Amino acid sequence: MIKKVSSPVIRGCSDASSAALAPRQLPFLALVSIVVSLAAIVVIFGRVPGDEAISKAFWTFDGGWLVDLMLFGDTLGGNLWLFSLLGGALIGLTWFRKWRYASLLAIASSFFVFAPILKESIQRPRPWVDGYQAIINPAGYSFPSGHALGSGLIIGGMTLILFLALRGRPVLQAIAALSGLSLLAIIGASRVYLGAHWTSDVIAGYTLAALFLLVAARIVSRGSRNLAQETVRTDA
Repeated sequence: MIKKVSSPVIRGCSDASSAALAPRQLPFLALVSIVVSLAAIVVIFGRVPGDEAISKAFWTFDGGWLVDLMLFGDTLGGNLWLFSLLGGALIGLTWFRKWRYASLLAIASSFFVFAPILKESIQRPRPWVDGYQAIINPAGYSFPSGHALGSGLIIGGMTLILFLALRGRPVLQAIAALSGLSLLAIIGASRVYLGAHWTSDVIAGYTLAALFLLVAARIVSRGSRNLAQETVRTDA
């Protein structure tokens, strides 16, 4: 009778493959796939199907209050307001010794440096459609939306922190989540309505923000775990 022998190397490779496809990796892979797919379509074809139709649909809506709301979204998603919010949040979290939350927000916001790098690498022109005049004409390239990426990292990060801090209080969690998502929706819609970005630019920005928040959360979680293990060894 031939006895089947399992090689440690093969078993190790199998275990590694299983770990690589663990459920916790699926959100990361999904987010990366979305960003890479959008970037590839933009680079190869220049436009993403549906972008122009969505922009035209946005531009059919007119009204003083709507323009004011969209301009508010443009201001809120700008660097001045976002980094003011970030500074205030970090000061508050540090003051109350919420080190993990402060680390999460600081690490996540640092990924904003990728916005200009990606813009210059892909060099997608700003939206332009015959017969339509953009309300604002920002300089630079279009993909991904810096407003979407920055607000996703900072406002999205602050919303996530509030949601975690309010664990056990579902009503307050729902209010925090709806408030944060509403602000992000206004900022994202403003980019298309004002003619600053295509919809795919905004989707790419928010997808990147979610990806970087996930990476930041993993870094903070692993760092806290390592610190706890080191503390146990020291005490022992």
